[in-house]
Amino acid sequence: MLSAKALKLALARVAVTRFEGLLCRAVHSGTLYCFSPGKLYTPRPLYNLGPAKNGARFTPKGGGPALYLAEDFETSLREYLQLGKTARLKPRSAKEGAIVCFTSEVRLEAVLDLTNSVVQKALGTDDHELKSPWRYRKKRGVPPTHRLGRAIAAAQRFDAVRFKSSKGDGDCFMILTEALVAPSFVEVKDPISLLTQRIP
Repeated sequence: MLSAKALKLALARVAVTRFEGLLCRAVHSGTLYCFSPGKLYTPRPLYNLGPAKNGARFTPKGGGPALYLAEDFETSLREYLQLGKTARLKPRSAKEGAIVCFTSEVRLEAVLDLTNSVVQKALGTDDHELKSPWRYRKKRGVPPTHRLGRAIAAAQRFDAVRFKSSKGDGDCFMILTEALVAPSFVEVKDPISLLTQRIP
């Protein structure tokens, strides 16, 4: 990865791409229907505060709101369960609870495409570094993807990042929900209106 100063300059110059289509998400049912039984709760399928609370590949703890989606259901399940390509997708525990998979209609006008080798080269990174462990460890220092995630947010040029899944064969998107402005959007449409939400 480039130094902080060089990374800032590279992000100001690198090309952006557009994306329009359907993306997938797998979540615990409690995320949608409330972990506390008996409480009134409006489902929030596009809940975006988890990455900032717990950390994620491009989101350090305490970072901004973000939404992580995958291009197919299998990749979304593997990312949720943190299971690699060779592991079978099977229940880990009878007490684990239901996992809900759904699709979102997405339009993104300014995507930083980290699956593109030209973009990787411009940022001084590669697949190995982008797929490296992202959970903070004192002896390893700040993960490179967290350094990159902070620089991306600070650049204020992008509404999303496309990257290769470290668990499945598909690609994933990290959407900077606070950066979304029309015509960009993420929307869940449910025919019976139980899971309906749109950002912005």
